Amino acid sequence: MVVLEAVKNITVTYDLGNLADWVSAIGTVAAVVVALFFNYYGILKQDADSLGKELKEFTNKLNQKHEKRMTLFGNLKCNKKVRQK
Repeated sequence: MVVLEAVKNITVTYDLGNLADWVSAIGTVAAVVVALFFNYYGILKQDADSLGKELKEFTNKLNQKHEKRMTLFGNLKCNKKVRQK
């Protein structure tokens, strides 16, 4: 709404002015939007990469713990069979 009110004021007071001014203003706004987009995407990509690395490390640790548990469970089963004989 604020933008529309500003445009109304500009068209009334400035009467659309010079075409070069409008093209320059639109180009500036577009450049700012594109710069913000790429800046945000770059930060987002870095966060995703670091999160992926952390997730990989976490799953590796879980797999190691699971393997240890399975080894322990296997050893317990073997010991139980030995005791039963």
